Amino acid sequence: WFAAIPMVFMLIMPAYALGWNMFNERTGWFWPLREMATGVVTWQWSNSHLLFLIGLLTLALQIWMVIEGIIIFKRTRGQLEEPLPPLPARTVTTSAGGSD
Repeated sequence: WFAAIPMVFMLIMPAYALGWNMFNERTGWFWPLREMATGVVTWQWSNSHLLFLIGLLTLALQIWMVIEGIIIFKRTRGQLEEPLPPLPARTVTTSAGGSD
């Protein structure tokens, strides 16, 4: 549980920043696409289209990872891992002097 606070921080902050870049009214990547889709502006390729698609895929992957983590956490709760077998004793060989 010691990693819960950093985990939540690392989920929320990048998602918020990506959402801001995607949907900000002034500089968001979504709004030029919306204007072109509604016919306000003629269609013209822009890098913001690709950035919006990559951002959308990144957010979808982040949501998918959170859902998978919750499923695995519920499935493995209360189960302990099997202990590892003991390591074999390490033997150290040394030469009795002289050069090889």
